Amino acid sequence: MQNRPANRRAETSAASAAAVQWWSEMDIRSVRKSDVRQLVTCWNDTYTFDLTDQERFQRIVLDDPNFEPEGTLVAEIDGKIGAFASCVVRRTTTEPDGIRRRADDWPAYLKAVCWRERGAAELLLDRACRFASSQGKSSVRVVEYGGGSYFYPGIDLRYEAVLELMASNEFRQIREVHDVSVDLRFNPPRQGDYQQSQAEKVHLAGIRLARYSQAMLATARTFASELGIPTWFEPGWQDKWADGRTIVALDERRIVGFSRYHPHCHGPGVGGLGPIGTLESFRGKGIGTSLLDECMRRLSEAGCSKAIAGWAKTPFYLRNGWHIERRYAVLEKHL
Repeated sequence: MQNRPANRRAETSAASAAAVQWWSEMDIRSVRKSDVRQLVTCWNDTYTFDLTDQERFQRIVLDDPNFEPEGTLVAEIDGKIGAFASCVVRRTTTEPDGIRRRADDWPAYLKAVCWRERGAAELLLDRACRFASSQGKSSVRVVEYGGGSYFYPGIDLRYEAVLELMASNEFRQIREVHDVSVDLRFNPPRQGDYQQSQAEKVHLAGIRLARYSQAMLATARTFASELGIPTWFEPGWQDKWADGRTIVALDERRIVGFSRYHPHCHGPGVGGLGPIGTLESFRGKGIGTSLLDECMRRLSEAGCSKAIAGWAKTPFYLRNGWHIERRYAVLEKHL
């Protein structure tokens, strides 16, 4: 019994020495393609509700058109990665008319952080913020990252350790965003009183719904410019619209609203919906609800029993019988 305190002191001293050695030998560097296997393991250990694979990780991180090595970092010792962080600075944004404009007033975005060693993650957060500051940014946001690929719109509220890490490093929640979902087996489209009343408005306004075709490209470009949400119309959007999964609302031949649906994109039987949007001058006419219903119908016909809309305009979906699926905190740090 008398030897136990000495043993404890020896264990503590050994652990402290190991920690000092780890920190002194740690290498902070830009991410490499060869890191992806380890990074996927690190990610999956941190985000147990959002498991990923190498293909998706590389697409979201390394293949992002805004990727910059200086902002995407790993902490490594003896070939083992202890932490990872990816900070993105969007320098320009492409408008629907194809013209690239500067994005000076956009914040920097911390797209991802994961770790095996929390201290290493804190060090990478500091480096990421310094990188953002060096690029003229006055704040870093986690994440609400429009345009380009991302893992999530914010930090799922179930990730308490991640939220605590961010709070201890002066990131503060600025809003909460949601994923919403609907069970297509028990909420069939066009069956509720609200949906039927909105469909009647659309009919009285002379609006019709149709599957988008390439013959509509000219009016689609005009619509994209008028809608004013450039992150929905990044380069290549015309090709995506041509995949047969875009429904448009037409006022005669003019596109005034649209929605996209994605069968089985969240796994077998679980489809995705969005984005969905209507020109401001045509809102309040039931068009959004009718577009939503049409996409739900097509997902159901494709064999989906559930639909999810990410980063959603929650009240709109709740009015149409959907429910909140997940809650995310959007965080920001002022530099």
